[in-house]
Amino acid sequence: MRTPRIALALAFVIGGASVAAVHASSVIDELLNTTVFPWDKVPTQQSAGGTTRQYFDRPTSSLLQLGLRARTLSPGATPHPVVPNSITREQVLLVKDGVLEIKLGAKAATRIDAGSAVFLAPNQVYSIRNPGTTAATYYELNWTSPGMAGERQY
Repeated sequence: MRTPRIALALAFVIGGASVAAVHASSVIDELLNTTVFPWDKVPTQQSAGGTTRQYFDRPTSSLLQLGLRARTLSPGATPHPVVPNSITREQVLLVKDGVLEIKLGAKAATRIDAGSAVFLAPNQVYSIRNPGTTAATYYELNWTSPGMAGERQY
C-alpha cells in the first residue's frame, strides 16, 4: 500500500515535490478521523422502500474507503426493486430490528432476524426484502482494502 507519506517521499526523489505535496495534503485532509456520529444528527434521506442515513463514506489511514449507513425498510419493501444488487466492496449487513430476507445469487432466500449479520464478498449478487409487518432497520458497513479491484491510486 502506498501511503501519502511514501507518495510524498517518492515525489521528492523524482523531482515533482510541489505537485505531490498539494496532492498528498488533499488526501490527508479527506481521511476519516476519530468522529462521533449521533443518530439524531445523521441526515435522513428517502430511498427505495424506506429511509437511509449515511454516516460516512471516506478513506481512512489504512483503508481506501470505509462506509457506514443505516437503512430502514417498510414492510414488504426492498432497497433494490428492479434487479438484485452487487458492489465491488466487502460488506457486512447487521440487522438492528425487524426481520429481513436475503437472497444470495440463485439460492433460496434466508430469513435474518434482529442481531443477525451477513458478510458479503465483493461482487456477490444479492437482494434484500422486509417480509415483516413492521419496519426493519439494518446497518451496511463496507470497505475497500488496498489490492482490491478498483483501488485508488494516490
